[in-house]
Amino acid sequence: MTDLHLVSGGDETRRRALVAHLALHGRRQEARSAGEGGTRPARELLTWGSGLVGGGGLAGCAAAVGAADEHLPVAWSDLRDAGDRLLSALGLSAAVSADLLGALDDPEVRAVVGVAVRIASEAPGTLVLALPPEADPSRVVALPARLARALSELIPVLARWDALVAPAGVGSLSRPAPHVLPALRETAEVLGELDTHLATRAHIHHLPGSGVLEAARTAELTISLALMGRTPGPPPAQGDDGSPFVLSLPVPGLGAADLTLDREGDHLVVSAGRHRRVLPLSAMHRRCTVVRAGVSSGVLQVELEPDPEQWPTRWSMTPRSTTPRSTTRRSGTSTTVMDPR
Repeated sequence: MTDLHLVSGGDETRRRALVAHLALHGRRQEARSAGEGGTRPARELLTWGSGLVGGGGLAGCAAAVGAADEHLPVAWSDLRDAGDRLLSALGLSAAVSADLLGALDDPEVRAVVGVAVRIASEAPGTLVLALPPEADPSRVVALPARLARALSELIPVLARWDALVAPAGVGSLSRPAPHVLPALRETAEVLGELDTHLATRAHIHHLPGSGVLEAARTAELTISLALMGRTPGPPPAQGDDGSPFVLSLPVPGLGAADLTLDREGDHLVVSAGRHRRVLPLSAMHRRCTVVRAGVSSGVLQVELEPDPEQWPTRWSMTPRSTTPRSTTRRSGTSTTVMDPR
């Protein structure tokens, strides 16, 4: 399994020292594995943007620097071409099409997708992802989940193209190439795996420099990671799952007053300011309602109870008598105000 280390922040001296240390540790692992007759684990240092120009503060770190998007799947450019053809068929100008498809060309998006594909390969060894100084680390760690969700919602549209977009014989909107749909499914899957990796197994090293911008980025990253259930540093310890009708979500450093909890269809959305974490609900939890939520010792506890209308009537389900402190429902979306514990 790949051991992922994400390095961010503007302190170039500490960045170089840390990356050099990780590269040295990787060489020792390689020598040990080779001595034991095992597979030689890979050592990779990936970055993008200014990180590829003059070392981006990584020069002399004793590791070869590669482009993070070198692992980008070929289907990514096919998706870009399919989108370009679709917008052109709709009569939009090249400039407008470029603006609408700009996310596919975003360096951070391309880097995140490339790293997701690399992680999914499960090649042994150490992978260091060094964010260039201009990158916003809070956005980078949140991108895998956002991209995975966006692609997952696009997949049904492509799968039912004739019914939803362009019925056969109507207009000139041709169906995307057959291989684009399975490539989208695979990309969404590996992005979800990267999101899980960042939340549970990756090492997050944030080394901020001086100045207001670095302080702001540190605060933003702390919030993004808190919504993922962790803080900068080594991977978090995994605790007991507890009751199946109580969801325990670590939110280190955040209190009830900092959080808003929403139910959007089959997802639970935890927000802190402009940051949000979208969590898919299991089949069982989708048939429940939120009756109470609160934060205690850095853990968000979401108490659920079965919704009798969502379960077969032949089952005897007795809901609890507890009622939510404040719940507002709106067109399939509900918001629960948490208890300040």
